[in-house]
Amino acid sequence: MEEGEDGAGPEPGPEPGRELAELEPEPELDPKDEPGADTGAGAGPGADTGTDRSPGTDGGTDGDPGPGPGSAADWERQQRIAARRNRLEMRRREALGEKVEQEEEEKEEKEESKSLKLVEETGKVLAKLLFHGTRLVSDVRVESDLRESRRREKEGPQRRRRREKLESESKRGTEKLAEINSRWAQAGDLKIPQDLWDLLEQQRDQCQQLLEEKNRLIRELQQGLEAADGQYEQALKDQEGEIRLLLERMEEQTRNVLKSYRHHLRQIEKSFEEERREMLTSNRRRWNEAIQAHNDQELEFLREQMDRALQFENQLNQLQEESLENYDSTKLQLEHDVE
Repeated sequence: MEEGEDGAGPEPGPEPGRELAELEPEPELDPKDEPGADTGAGAGPGADTGTDRSPGTDGGTDGDPGPGPGSAADWERQQRIAARRNRLEMRRREALGEKVEQEEEEKEEKEESKSLKLVEETGKVLAKLLFHGTRLVSDVRVESDLRESRRREKEGPQRRRRREKLESESKRGTEKLAEINSRWAQAGDLKIPQDLWDLLEQQRDQCQQLLEEKNRLIRELQQGLEAADGQYEQALKDQEGEIRLLLERMEEQTRNVLKSYRHHLRQIEKSFEEERREMLTSNRRRWNEAIQAHNDQELEFLREQMDRALQFENQLNQLQEESLENYDSTKLQLEHDVE
């Protein structure tokens, strides 16, 4: 019996381990993670031990659990392999997704910069329009101020000459009046009526000359006043025309600014609406792609699980058949040795 046990034990033992190594789906794992081979290899000694006591009962009991623990270990190993594959796939997808997201973000930044650029250009155009409008309006005021300044520069010497002339006439009139008054004292010394008459005539002529000079000065002043009145009226007419021109330019510039504001506002609204539509389309496409990728990943995972389940089932059936064959051969060999 001992020789039969020693001879029968080694023969069936290595076969399950070798066949499990051939059925191994992932050869890159360490041998220590493959408990199925050790369990399958232990079917021989398990049968030998069972033959010492009761080959019929214990041998069948040891033959059934042989593939059970091995299949569970293979299942756990396959689960670990699948989890590792999923982690690698997720990392790869995350890396690709991050790159795609970066490209999308760069595209969105370009689109956003396009809108901001349009807003900035619109601000520059409107500022330029306001500058030109303000310049057109201020040109009227500058021209009016320049004309008034020239009028005052021209009127200054005239006023100075008029003042000097008035002072000179006043001084000369005072002197002449003093001279006329001084000659009235001579009238008391004259005894001859003819001399007195001549003196009176001379005094009257002097007074007449003085009055004529004063009247001439008054006429000159009146002419200057009339000229000043005419200039004032012309200045009022010019100011009226300038005010009318100023109002027309202000109204025209107001219309132009409002028209430009409306035009650029419509352009900005269209730009933002277009970017909104593009953003919605892009986000919807990215969302659909993400959902599709998720669904594809789920389907791929389900297919892999089904394939693994079928593979494990085939391995389990094969292990059961091999265990039964080993058990039968071991039983026959032991019975033959016992006989």
